[in-house]
Amino acid sequence: MSALTDHLADTEKKALGRLSLATVLFLALGLVLYLNQKNGYLHATDALTRARVEFRKAEKSLGATKIEAARWQEARLDLESFGATYFYSDKNGIEALRRDLERIFIQTGVYVTEMSYGYADMDKVGVKKINVSFNFTGTYAALRRLLSVVEKTPKFLTVEKIDFLKTGIDSGYLNLRMVLAGYYEK
Repeated sequence: MSALTDHLADTEKKALGRLSLATVLFLALGLVLYLNQKNGYLHATDALTRARVEFRKAEKSLGATKIEAARWQEARLDLESFGATYFYSDKNGIEALRRDLERIFIQTGVYVTEMSYGYADMDKVGVKKINVSFNFTGTYAALRRLLSVVEKTPKFLTVEKIDFLKTGIDSGYLNLRMVLAGYYEK
């Protein structure tokens, strides 16, 4: 290498030295920039990988949330259907309750002469309740038929209370006061 530089003039040697220095500096700068970019790339790929993992988690969570929302929507529809099917309507509820009671009494062969009605608001649950009281005189079998038909009634009609006035040990007839409760949506 010194044989080559011997043939060069001092100005050429200085220019060649500056050019070599500039090349070394340029290569050093390039190496620094390359390493910096490589580290940035590695950090970016790590961040991308973490973001993809988080995205998959969020996607699963979104799927679970959509399933849960669909279940709640189905439950809401069930409740609306439930209310329409099992509660008496507030518009014609008392008439529907009276018709159901007449049907039950005819179906079971029970004769009721006097019924009294009591009303109660159940504001906490958004429901109204009507208590229907009447006296029942009949056999145990007739009482069982009556309770069975009340139990199978599609509307919310429940036995609220039964007071035995006479048990009819001698005659086989029961005499009791029964309270049925019908429920209305508000």
